[in-house]
Amino acid sequence: MLPLYKFKIYIRATHDIEFYNFPGIALRGGLGHILKTTVCVFKSIDAVCKKCVLVQTCVYANAFESLNYSDTKVMKKATHLPHPFVITPVIKNKKINAGDEFNIYLTLIGKGITYFPHFVYSLNKFGEKGINKNKGTYSILKIVNIVDNSEICDYKTLSIENNLKPFDSFENYGEIKSIKINFITPCKIMQNKKEVNNISFEFLMKTILRRIKILSIIYNDKLITENFNELIEQSKNNIIKESNIHWELNERYSKRQNNKMLLKGFTGYVIYEGNFKIFYPFLKIAEIVNIGKNTSFGYGALKVSVID
Repeated sequence: MLPLYKFKIYIRATHDIEFYNFPGIALRGGLGHILKTTVCVFKSIDAVCKKCVLVQTCVYANAFESLNYSDTKVMKKATHLPHPFVITPVIKNKKINAGDEFNIYLTLIGKGITYFPHFVYSLNKFGEKGINKNKGTYSILKIVNIVDNSEICDYKTLSIENNLKPFDSFENYGEIKSIKINFITPCKIMQNKKEVNNISFEFLMKTILRRIKILSIIYNDKLITENFNELIEQSKNNIIKESNIHWELNERYSKRQNNKMLLKGFTGYVIYEGNFKIFYPFLKIAEIVNIGKNTSFGYGALKVSVID
């Protein structure tokens, strides 16, 4: 199984923080900026990673640029690969007042767990530096490993207290006849390059299984042995009972591409009926790694609920 790690980071604002769009955009951008200026041998945010002799061993280049060196067994034509991390902010309001607390979930995938200290350091430094133009600051209160609810980092010294345990199994619900998928953060999955308003269970499972397969090959050096074609065929038997989703639009500036990018995604929920026993473990993996595009910004977070 692909080793997956998910941490819940408890944070308190020390000065007012204001987000201009989806919070994950500012958080991912700030963390990347801090990490690059910390580890880059050229000490320059403008250094071009793909031309650097250290690109294949650099923490920043591997985590945030994720360049494709053409030796992967998947996505051979892609210039960049999926990132080994997901940052998902749980923030209801775009303005957080000093003293208020909020959470960020950090997922690290396979070999990406080796970057955990770098993410903690960068997150702490970003909190000291401040977010966006108003320089809203924050401090880390604690970091908890979701798999066993253990506190794994001393917020004062930022030293790791315990071994980092991955998810290794998922509870078996037995027969499941109905589920509800809540799309918590904007999810961008498109069919034939078009927005979809009715997400069939077959299409959802194709999206999830493809992501699991790609991440397993890239960050665990293992081929998937499960018969995904059979799973996808069986997924056709599950139907939509109710759907309530809506699309939204966020904007970000990409320094690498030197232009503004529009980030589309939908939130809401879909209720499915059928037989979900064999699909449940894969749905739970999707909760950890998110799905669709822009997952490193926190897009594509979902929650699976079994309906009795």
